[in-house]
Amino acid sequence: MNPNTTTLTNVSFDLGCLLVSNARPLTVPEDNESREEFLRKEAIANVNLLLAKLYDMKERRDAEREAKDEELQIHDFERSAFEVDLPEHTTIFPRHKKIPPPKKLTKWERFAKEKGIMKRKRSRLVWDKTTKDWAPRWGYRSAKHNEEKATAVIEAKPGDDPNADPFEKRRLEKKLQKEKQNLNQMRNIKAARKGQQNDSQLPPAKSALEKRKHAKESGAKLLRVAQLSTASMGKFDNKAHKEEPKVRKKKKTQIGHITDTSSEKRRNLEILERIGAK
Repeated sequence: MNPNTTTLTNVSFDLGCLLVSNARPLTVPEDNESREEFLRKEAIANVNLLLAKLYDMKERRDAEREAKDEELQIHDFERSAFEVDLPEHTTIFPRHKKIPPPKKLTKWERFAKEKGIMKRKRSRLVWDKTTKDWAPRWGYRSAKHNEEKATAVIEAKPGDDPNADPFEKRRLEKKLQKEKQNLNQMRNIKAARKGQQNDSQLPPAKSALEKRKHAKESGAKLLRVAQLSTASMGKFDNKAHKEEPKVRKKKKTQIGHITDTSSEKRRNLEILERIGAK
């Protein structure tokens, strides 16, 4: 069916979600086979109308580009010749669930929003002056990693300790910076989750007496573990206040009940053989 000859009466389009609505009344045949064929033709006609609208969008885009000067024309060769950008949809569909609350911004996101800082995508590879080749911007074998690895001498600044190792100092500073980043990340997560739980969902607060009792039990448990980790198994360690000495019980070998003299004789012979072998 030619879409140009089809009437657009009672036909509406929502190109944002590729929706075409035809409110024209239909006279559907009663026969099942005829009904299926009739509905299939109507669906094909409406889809052709939708494709015609999309093709008109593509023609308008090409006409606007050709109207510009040749130097200002932008050709995206990675896109298909029939690829178009859909507009925003206007049809509102009902939701099954309620709209989730907006995600709370982190400290950095709030700062970037206040200062108008826009996130821009940077290339993954950068030129490494040390190796004279392209290297990753971050991570293993990055340009910064190669530069630090190739640095054999670090210039001392006024006031630095001449006996200190600058490489070890740099390593510790990097480790400290990483710990700070992890701490800030945990703070941001905690701040974002703050207020999301209701008071009923929170566990009941412990009283001061329960907290002291728990701390005392935890300390006693740690003390016992530390005492047993010594060579004397805590025998010669200093005892805490009001701490009773812990006597480690020895395992006792239980001898089964002797029912006859032959088993007792055999057991005694085995003991004599072990003593003679020593």
